[in-house]
Amino acid sequence: PDEVEQPDEVEQADAIVVHNEPEDADEEFSQPESVVTALAAQIESEADISPEQRVREEQGRAQSLLRTAAHLNAQLDLQDVCDAICEEAARTLGAPSAVMLFNKQRDAFVPSAVRDMPVNYAKRYTPTPRLVYDGHVAEMGTLFLFTDVQATPDLPNHNLYKEVNLRTIGIASLIREGEVLGLLKVYSFGETRTFTSNELALLQGLADIAAQAIANARLLTDSERRLANLHALRQIDKAILGSSDVNLALGVVLDQILSRLGSDAASALLLDPHTRTLRYAVGRGFRTNTPRRTDWQLGEGLAGRAALERSIIHVPDLSQPDFIAADFTAPDLKLPETLPTTYSLSQPEVLPRSPYAPPPRRRTGIPSNEGFASYYGVPLIVNEKVQGVLEVWHREPYRLDEEQLEFLETLAGQAAIAINNATLFRDLQRTNDELILAYDSTLSGWSGALDLRDKETEGHSERVTRETLRLAREMGVSDAELVQVRRGALLHDIGKMGIPDAILLKPGPLTDEEWVIMKKHPTYALELLSPIQHLRPALDIPYSHHEKWDGSGYPRGLSGEQIPLTARIFAVVDVWDALCSDRPYRKGWPIDRVLNHIREGSGSHFDPAIVEVFLRLHKHEMAPSQPTTQIEPQEVAHQVESAPIQPTSPTLATEEAPIVQPTPPKSWLSRALKTLWGWGGADT
Repeated sequence: PDEVEQPDEVEQADAIVVHNEPEDADEEFSQPESVVTALAAQIESEADISPEQRVREEQGRAQSLLRTAAHLNAQLDLQDVCDAICEEAARTLGAPSAVMLFNKQRDAFVPSAVRDMPVNYAKRYTPTPRLVYDGHVAEMGTLFLFTDVQATPDLPNHNLYKEVNLRTIGIASLIREGEVLGLLKVYSFGETRTFTSNELALLQGLADIAAQAIANARLLTDSERRLANLHALRQIDKAILGSSDVNLALGVVLDQILSRLGSDAASALLLDPHTRTLRYAVGRGFRTNTPRRTDWQLGEGLAGRAALERSIIHVPDLSQPDFIAADFTAPDLKLPETLPTTYSLSQPEVLPRSPYAPPPRRRTGIPSNEGFASYYGVPLIVNEKVQGVLEVWHREPYRLDEEQLEFLETLAGQAAIAINNATLFRDLQRTNDELILAYDSTLSGWSGALDLRDKETEGHSERVTRETLRLAREMGVSDAELVQVRRGALLHDIGKMGIPDAILLKPGPLTDEEWVIMKKHPTYALELLSPIQHLRPALDIPYSHHEKWDGSGYPRGLSGEQIPLTARIFAVVDVWDALCSDRPYRKGWPIDRVLNHIREGSGSHFDPAIVEVFLRLHKHEMAPSQPTTQIEPQEVAHQVESAPIQPTSPTLATEEAPIVQPTPPKSWLSRALKTLWGWGGADT
């Protein structure tokens, strides 16, 4: 309703009371004499109506209300109900009408539906504060009318009424179980209208039916809203479970805040536990980048206080500068054990200064140039640890109702879980990375131990590992498989740990019996590595890299694609590195000669497809094809063993360089231990 002061003179009365005020109303709120007199005059003017006519009026009123009830009960949507109420008011009373619903957030009655009213009337109408309505009800009851609004200049919408030439307003409260849901207004334009007692009774009956219909529609709306809230929480759960990216999950939370709570902007700040600083993580609805550039210490600004106090901070009106007095920066002191759940800064004195607070600072945390009018700050807490703060902003004064506030707290809980899960995942990932690094360091140590056993081949394992990874990528091996390729390449000759030094480091040719023992090193690798679960996927190279495409290899005599792909890849690289490297008994071959040798081994020793890719990778190193020194297969095998330590062909050795007999190291094991664990004893 529109605020109006009651006139002192009877002849100036503009308001007529139809309902009495509540029985327990104070005497000072009793009906003014002028209003009572006006009502008495109206009743007296209708005294001449015959009993038969009154019966007919009551029957007509009953039929109208029954029709209205049927019409409204057929509506489920709240807006449809409001439109139907206006339609029935126009049909029953022959007057333009409007429904004003009470908005708890704005604490005012806001137009919801209008009929036969001027264009843009609802948009231009100033919502009626609940305080003004309560004043009218205290003075005049729940059903009243203003006979000439143009004669009452104190009304808030007086200028609008004059502009559209509105004269009379009849107002009925929509009340259900003691709760005021809204107002039903009927109007007259041009001239004042006198509503009969029958019409006013119709208006009251219509208001009673309308209140029930609105309550029913709101129940449905509330159910749909709760269902939508559950769906929103489900979407957040999916975001949390489906990604370890905390910003993605927080973004979903903020989207739901803007969608479900009608907020204009929202942001999530994460707490750095080391610096005790809140830092911007993600935001929605901001017009500027100001929030991104600001960090807050615990206790500083609105967000800092929400985190420190571990309670919801609400500022319904940011335009009041006095609330800044409640702002403070907290020292490094223990929090009190008991803290309130929610602080409201609508009255500065409501929020007491913390006993741990130094003098207030002027940084409030309100982004400039955003036009915000109200604020909610919700701490994000998991397992009694503050993870951050969720900030919710509106660009007009706004207050969440109890259900909305509960939903906001639930969203904040989901956001806190998302942050905690991301932190746990990050810590687990770091631990896993450290464990993998430890594994790989151990493998590198084992590989170094093998190189130390024969100093002459030092660096061989690292070189073939790098080249194998390069070739495997070209062959389409996935990144996940490359992890195992690297491990297998590093440990390709781990089985030679089981070969006696007398054979492995023998300066001369191996006998047939010694060759039988030497060819067991792939089997030794299998026996050594297979008990280690995380190394089982890497066994293909250590166990099968001596197999040949034509089936003449060992230990199983596999051929073609029976040989694992990674083993076929490694076989090419192993020969390439062995022939390119210097040995005590010969110089390394020129690269073009090595590549020609590999080309000639395509289809017999090597997989032709892999040879083609390998040669393409090294095409810039190739010279025109030239004959190569003929090498017997057993000679190549001798040189390609992880320790190509001795020449097996006097012709090959004398062709490149004189034979130099290597001296086997006396304590390769102690050097291996020193490489692995930084320990080594004296040579023995």
